[in-house]
Amino acid sequence: MKIYYIALGSFCYPKMIIRETNREYSESLPFDFNSSPHLTGITNILKILYKTGTYDINLKEIIAVHNSEELAVSEENMYLVHFFKLKDLKKDIDKFPCNIDIIKEDVISDVKAKFKKRFERLYNILNDKNNIICFLRIENYDNYSVSNLGQIKN
Repeated sequence: MKIYYIALGSFCYPKMIIRETNREYSESLPFDFNSSPHLTGITNILKILYKTGTYDINLKEIIAVHNSEELAVSEENMYLVHFFKLKDLKKDIDKFPCNIDIIKEDVISDVKAKFKKRFERLYNILNDKNNIICFLRIENYDNYSVSNLGQIKN
């Protein structure tokens, strides 16, 4: 039997805690280092993954600049905060939120492919009866990165 520690989003700290406490972690999984303000979005994704065996991220819009060079991009059920950079834009952003179409197509394709692999990996881990699964999520916290996204000034 193998124990898998799986971060369920909320923000970056669940995965960081897994690493800092020397827990074994496998290759990257889909909720690592993403922001999800509520567990409902994660459970929606897990239900789709369970029923279909896959999940395709559905990018909605660019909602902010994060850490001065990264873009925070909304997906149907979570926010991706470390996968798109300012350099990935076809043109400058005038205001937030803005259309996802201003991100270069090859970058979007690469990120979608990366997440496709991560969801396949998660699906296989969850469906192996020899695995012990330990989910980690942190609730009841002030995630200033997400709570202030709507307050970013242009």
